Amino acid sequence: MGIAPLLLIALLAGQDASTPADMVAVADTTDSSQLVAVLQLRRENLPHSVRGEIYPVALLEGDSLADVVTFGVHPFTGDDEFLADRTTPLTVIRDFTIYHHGDVIGAFSVNDIETAVYSCSPVRVGTGNLNLPDEYIRFGRFDPRVTSLAVSGRGFEYEYTLNYYLALSQPVDQPEFEWDSLFNPAATERLREAIMQIASDSLTHYEAALNQADAHWGEPKWSWAEGFRTFDLDQDGWAEAMGVVEALVVPPGNDSPESASENEPIHASILMWVEDRGPDAVPQVLLTLKQATPTSKVDLGYHLAEVVDIDGDGVAELFYQIEGWEYHAFAIYAFRGDTLHEWFSGAGYGC
Repeated sequence: MGIAPLLLIALLAGQDASTPADMVAVADTTDSSQLVAVLQLRRENLPHSVRGEIYPVALLEGDSLADVVTFGVHPFTGDDEFLADRTTPLTVIRDFTIYHHGDVIGAFSVNDIETAVYSCSPVRVGTGNLNLPDEYIRFGRFDPRVTSLAVSGRGFEYEYTLNYYLALSQPVDQPEFEWDSLFNPAATERLREAIMQIASDSLTHYEAALNQADAHWGEPKWSWAEGFRTFDLDQDGWAEAMGVVEALVVPPGNDSPESASENEPIHASILMWVEDRGPDAVPQVLLTLKQATPTSKVDLGYHLAEVVDIDGDGVAELFYQIEGWEYHAFAIYAFRGDTLHEWFSGAGYGC
């Protein structure tokens, strides 16, 4: 297998924006149901305006999260191949609380349901009244005032930029934490060392899985994109730490790590969560995700967008955006016992 087809091989195999996973009817949805959504801010550059759109992601049903993305007729081509035989929960659920890094920053009320185009996919979204401070209506991945994920593109009628914030239909009291501060700084160094060691070992085993045994593997290093963070997700006093360690893999015959070709170098990375067990114990591994992205598309992969308690049990969940090549989806990880499990993956759109 060559380098190019490896794009997110461990992440997105078999996913298709036109066939959301775990499709369910929403007939039993009430206005007290918990709908996890994303507030997408769309800047229309030609009319110089900003509008918000609620993109439904998952509906909480008991202990399960069900994919509730609903597609409509493409507004520009009339194409109806994406149509799903169900009704969007936005017909019932209209009001949302907006979160940024665990804090409530605003609200949104749905007045109308429209079809918007997201990377070729005609998706049913809610439009209406946006109540958000100006400081959060900023655009661009590198704007230091906003660390939410952003993507840019050219629409059929105007250029636009999108920013993402998590939206919940039922507000939940959130565990206290500081996004930009380290929980239990005294544990930081040993957690960093543990993640680097475990991830480096995993990268060695990953080499065979990628069928690149003859390639040149660079030294493992911290990913500049995601870096290192610590939280107390389950409020038990022990720090949970996230780190992303990557290595540049250059295939045989490619003497330039920056060259893009059929044998383009890839970034093999390990996204890992561990929990501290004290200075005399080995940290417990909670979650490991392997990613492989070409150098020219290094921004693709898993990006931590929010840490928030969705179901009100006092334990925070991890809300990830998954960026693929012309594909976007979402994943939610939650504590189940002593490990982090994938609670939800889907709500994708793309070409």
